[in-house]
Amino acid sequence: MSADRNKRSERLTLPRSAILRGNTHFDRLFKEGNRLSAPSMDFRYMVFPDSAAGCLVAFAAGRKLGGAVVRNRCKRHMREAYRLNQGIVRGAFDSGLFGVHGVFIARRADLTAAQTQADCRLLLTRLLAQLPA
Repeated sequence: MSADRNKRSERLTLPRSAILRGNTHFDRLFKEGNRLSAPSMDFRYMVFPDSAAGCLVAFAAGRKLGGAVVRNRCKRHMREAYRLNQGIVRGAFDSGLFGVHGVFIARRADLTAAQTQADCRLLLTRLLAQLPA
């Protein structure tokens, strides 16, 4: 059985170490960060010239969207969409030239998985186009 687990090493994962945490990071993102928008979500981000900052992301849903169940569902959809589409920008981050911190923010409560993935893909390709060459 352990041999089967080793074969799945090429799948995309989102480890806890890749999640942005801490109020100082969020405050800095909202004060100094750039913003990209899609119909179902926003993406706030900052690009750092130092690769030591790494590539960290977070997922948020405000209370205007609804109760905890609705907000958690939105965040789960966004996490899964990012996990599946992180390969779009992974090559740029792995080059070691810069780091990126960002937060995906749900704008609508009636998110479907397909719409969330399409918007995440759109935001990540826009981010890649804006990164320094």
